[in-house]
Amino acid sequence: MGGTSGAEVRLPKRRERCSMGQEFEFIPLGDAHMGSANCDRKRLDETIRRIADNPDARWVGMGDLVESIAPDDFRWNPKDIAQDIEQPDQAARISDVYVNRLAQVLEPIIDKCWSLNDGNHEDKFNTRYFTNINLRVLEKLGKTMVDDWGDTFSPLYGEWCSMTRVTFEDKNHHRSTLPIYQQHGWQAGRKKGAKVNNLDDLMGYVVGCRIYLVAHSHERLMTTKTLLSANQKWDGLKAYDCYGAHTGSYLRTYQLNKVGYAEKKSFPPTSLGPISFNVTPTRDGVEIEGVQ
Repeated sequence: MGGTSGAEVRLPKRRERCSMGQEFEFIPLGDAHMGSANCDRKRLDETIRRIADNPDARWVGMGDLVESIAPDDFRWNPKDIAQDIEQPDQAARISDVYVNRLAQVLEPIIDKCWSLNDGNHEDKFNTRYFTNINLRVLEKLGKTMVDDWGDTFSPLYGEWCSMTRVTFEDKNHHRSTLPIYQQHGWQAGRKKGAKVNNLDDLMGYVVGCRIYLVAHSHERLMTTKTLLSANQKWDGLKAYDCYGAHTGSYLRTYQLNKVGYAEKKSFPPTSLGPISFNVTPTRDGVEIEGVQ
């Protein structure tokens, strides 16, 4: 099918045929940690249905969608294994089990995906076991291609971080664009102030995006940064808000009879579920409303 460059993968482009003024619901989906007994599968499945049932819903994958811990990893905890992978034969082929479970969950919404990135759990698993969880999931769902060297790649796969440009176009060829920056993140601090400050810095040194997404912390929070630029027609000034956000989690910190690493490290309980954005393309740019 022809080759691709790293830039085409790390800087994906998406096109949405729509009407100007049509509202899209945009949901970053990450830190589900499927495979852990502490994953709130009911809440995760509700989010998947929410995306699947709304024709104008779109999403990106923020990493750590599966636990990506193997039995020979020091983090493996037999008491923190989901019931659907607790059999010995499944643990022995845990890589295949993670791929199959994630592909099954994402199949109803994969055609609405703008980008799918790794988290630290996938990254460590991939490095240790010489595989690629998310790329195998995309291959299983028919979203990969083969380059001139016979290697598999996917335009949806953004690796650790990516910037996605979404172009909305109506039938009269009016266009507006939405640039989105996303990465799994690195924050280890437990106070929200540090996370907000990091987001503010990120929105200052990564230029040109309207939404900046970070996962990993399992927090749900948003901040805005108001910038001044010219309007889309370049005939007037316009102030607009950029949104920075930590995208939430589906991993419960504390449960009766289930002990995970979050409890062992005395992490605070977190509010589960996603953040979202209402995204409305217009002839004068894209309007965004953050929903926490």
